[in-house]
Amino acid sequence: MSETTIRPATPGDVSFFVSLVYFASPEYPIIFGSRSDATMSSLFKRRRNLFSHEFAQVALVDGRPAGFMLAYDYEKKKKLAAATAAMIAMSAGFELIRSVPFLVKNADILERIEQGEYFLSNIAVSDSFRRCGVGAEMMRKLEKDALACGCDKVVLETNAENSRAISFYTGLGYTVADTFSFSLAGEKRTYRRMAKNL
Repeated sequence: MSETTIRPATPGDVSFFVSLVYFASPEYPIIFGSRSDATMSSLFKRRRNLFSHEFAQVALVDGRPAGFMLAYDYEKKKKLAAATAAMIAMSAGFELIRSVPFLVKNADILERIEQGEYFLSNIAVSDSFRRCGVGAEMMRKLEKDALACGCDKVVLETNAENSRAISFYTGLGYTVADTFSFSLAGEKRTYRRMAKNL
């Protein structure tokens, strides 16, 4: 029987992170442009930003990387949001300029987190390990981490068309708290904000 363990991420996990992050957040390449991989890699390897390995964990199945998650609480988001934006601007450079109107317009609805909440920014499982319980194991760890930080609620956002993800989270006790939409690259995208009280 396979054994799943979860450990803190390190800068050395950057390739694994980049290989999965777009599955969890397909908007990043549109926002960051052709420098998306470089931007994600740079942020993950550095400390003190919301994409840092500091806030990521890697799931291993029999010692092999199987999935990752990236999460943080309200205080970390509040403290590091400006630094994260500055690092993104430095790494993405000129290409980010075309995304500035989108980012400004949607700043209040994307990745919204309030006092006492723990936000799941990204979670993804490699193809070969899906439907093996890895995602559920990571979510259990996430909820323990949230409680350890003094949070009483976990929140996340998922594409409204991703019925598999919505079903997965619903099965773990999450409910839809809000629905919001935005336009990106001329396409309307609708998301569900889901939450669970711990």
